[in-house]
Amino acid sequence: SPLRSLLISFSIKKNFPKLGRGEESNPALRVLYGMRVFCICMIITDHRFGTFLSSGILNFNTVEEQYRSFFGTLFFHGDLFVDSFFILSGLLVTYCLLVQWEKKFLNPAYVIILRYMRLTPLYAFVIFFCATFFDFVGFGPMWKIIISPEVQDCRKNWWTNLLYISNYVNADHMCMVHSWYLSCDFHYFILALALTILIYKMKRTGLALLGLVFLASILIPFIIVFIYQRPAVLFFYLDFIRSPKSHPDFLLTYIKSHARSTPYIVGIIAGYMFYRLRQHKVSVNWVSRVFESKQLLAVVV
Repeated sequence: SPLRSLLISFSIKKNFPKLGRGEESNPALRVLYGMRVFCICMIITDHRFGTFLSSGILNFNTVEEQYRSFFGTLFFHGDLFVDSFFILSGLLVTYCLLVQWEKKFLNPAYVIILRYMRLTPLYAFVIFFCATFFDFVGFGPMWKIIISPEVQDCRKNWWTNLLYISNYVNADHMCMVHSWYLSCDFHYFILALALTILIYKMKRTGLALLGLVFLASILIPFIIVFIYQRPAVLFFYLDFIRSPKSHPDFLLTYIKSHARSTPYIVGIIAGYMFYRLRQHKVSVNWVSRVFESKQLLAVVV
């Protein structure tokens, strides 16, 4: 029954084994699981370190020294690991959409609604929690100072998150500072949907437009950085970490879809190339696959 199916979807016994199970429908994409695990571990570590720096610290000189260390260059550029997820998303979305168009062409509006319904219910619950109970789940000398403004932002601007425009509308008072990623990802999904439809129906025109979009994605950040005289490389210094929503680099380039689109478009190109290789039944042996995965990982890092 529908009720039983709904209840089973919350079953720990049924769902827990799936956490460690990879998707076997396409073995050629197995390498992506390793990349995802590696990158998410680096992102968690990077954000945990940022949370530590945003609180009260005594050994300030030690923290300053970390900026000059080898590992510090990795942790203080976690945006590159975030970009890796844009690449993976672009690849998978493009490949899956092109395969879907082969089987059956769906109404684009229907596909967008499905995407929205897949993301939004749980997202809305988290927003609700942040706007109501989050202020009461912790304590300490810094808790109210850091958390209370976040709660107020969620109470005022929750609607921008649900419309996936929080990285453009009232971005300096965004509900959940990390939610910019979902807004960008939703915008890029619509872009990938439009490009794959065009490639499917008018291949040459679609590929030409994809090339132009890729070129534009490179030029736009350059123009923004040049006009506003901002650093070409984003530095995660303490002023950025402690108050990102008031930092000009965060508002101009870090969270804006038009300034972060290059990795996703690279993923779209990779997804199309992979789709074409699968069409021609080109097999890749395990040696070249490992070599290619290391190359891709090096590019991402």
